[in-house]
Amino acid sequence: STQSTWGRFAKMKLGWCLLCALLFNAAVQTSAAEGTIIFEDDFNTLDPAKWELEVDCWGGGNGEQQCYVDDPNTVWVDKHGFLVIQPTYYPNSYAGKPEKCTLDPALKDACTWTQPATSARLRTKHATNGSFVRGTVEVRARLPTGRFLWPAIWLLPLENKYGMWAASGEIDIVEARGQVPNAIEHTIHFGGSWPNNTYEGSGPIFHRVDFQADFHVFKLIWTEERLQWLIDGEIAHEQYLKRSFWSGRGVNPYTKDGQPFDQPFFLTINLAIGGAFFSDVAQFGKFDPPVDSLTWTSPFFIDYVRVYSEPQAPVQQSYV
Repeated sequence: STQSTWGRFAKMKLGWCLLCALLFNAAVQTSAAEGTIIFEDDFNTLDPAKWELEVDCWGGGNGEQQCYVDDPNTVWVDKHGFLVIQPTYYPNSYAGKPEKCTLDPALKDACTWTQPATSARLRTKHATNGSFVRGTVEVRARLPTGRFLWPAIWLLPLENKYGMWAASGEIDIVEARGQVPNAIEHTIHFGGSWPNNTYEGSGPIFHRVDFQADFHVFKLIWTEERLQWLIDGEIAHEQYLKRSFWSGRGVNPYTKDGQPFDQPFFLTINLAIGGAFFSDVAQFGKFDPPVDSLTWTSPFFIDYVRVYSEPQAPVQQSYV
């Protein structure tokens, strides 16, 4: 009948309204939990206003064996909208060039050093809202395949407010070794200027997934109280911040608990090659560029980067 038909229509309409309300409410709650996006890149292009390509052959102070270059054959955005970092081995070595060198004046000579390979390192240091104090950082990425590849997603201080590295801090969101596709490390550096610095972190955490085989979401929640690292929505590690971070060696650069993690940091994404991260020769072997470079079969992919101004509510469950 017309009445029963109208009744069914009314119920359907009511059901749709309730569903829409629930979805809207969930969206509002998600937005409130994550805060406002202050920096975002879905990589439709490689935007120089957001990312500065660092250029040097210094080795990062870790004995790394790459020159970071500004080269479209090394770093680019592909047709799928992924940022791609592809390391390249040079049989006759690669000699760095002084043009575009981004090192501090005291280290400028290192821009012309010779290394066996090239790679890329990008930073948001000079971008609008590329530096921030606290918040949530979210990066969806697929890690590269190959021996002695060292992908990293991390934060560095905008200024050396408490002194040179690592007195002013460093927050490593993701570090991994190419030889260990299921292990991720999360670390903070602090304590004093080198050699009075120290660090704390998770060490290698072994997961039930291959981070080189597919994309995963890596997240850092940074509040006044603590840092939390999450992988695919579940907590992997945390560090409490309401404490002294002095190493106990040299002059104490800090006057309050929580320093140096109370100042603006910017985001860095890079793919290093070799170096001190592989210092355990018994476990990882010795880097042999012409041989190990043959295993560099898949590059470092970044799908998106998002930074929210307000931290999410800290997650309680553990990553298992």
